[in-house]
Amino acid sequence: MIRINLLPAEERVGQARKMPAVSWMVGPVTAAAALVMVIFAATAVQTAQIRSLEKEVSKAERETASLAPQIDRIGQLAKERADMDLRISLIKRLESSRYVRVQMLDEVSRQLPDHVWLSGVKESTPGSVQITGVTFSNLMVADFMQRLENSPLYEKVDLSVSEKGTMEDRDVIKFTLTAQVSAELGVTAPAPPPKSKVTKRES
Repeated sequence: MIRINLLPAEERVGQARKMPAVSWMVGPVTAAAALVMVIFAATAVQTAQIRSLEKEVSKAERETASLAPQIDRIGQLAKERADMDLRISLIKRLESSRYVRVQMLDEVSRQLPDHVWLSGVKESTPGSVQITGVTFSNLMVADFMQRLENSPLYEKVDLSVSEKGTMEDRDVIKFTLTAQVSAELGVTAPAPPPKSKVTKRES
């Protein structure tokens, strides 16, 4: 088919100039549309991920709520166990302390020389004992102190009082000793061998 353009020459030139402008706008519009589609797709994916995470969080919250009674019970049992351990520890400490005092008295008795009599043994302060007694001379007091020093249960034995007195019309020495309980408490030294008796020669 033959087409004849009857427009004047000036209008035909203007129409020819407008044609490229339409084709130039197609590229940016297409790119913008593609960008919108990418953004929409990314938004849809993120929305799906958020919904999935919300479902997981909701499920975890339901499981936590269902386990709450068991968790509370476990916490209660742990507290009861701690209280029981504390009571057992206190009982063991009391038992140990009672045994230590018996051991302390037994060791004093084991290290007591002949002709030395005790009138009292008491724990003046924690880890320290006070021993009172009578004998016939200061040499026997010194012997008793040396035996306690050699014992693994006592240390830092000190003579705090030594004075003359009478007992059943006989001159005696009244003494008071102080001693620290050794860190090695729990091991008793063997009792010293008995001293040989000295017989008096008749004149």
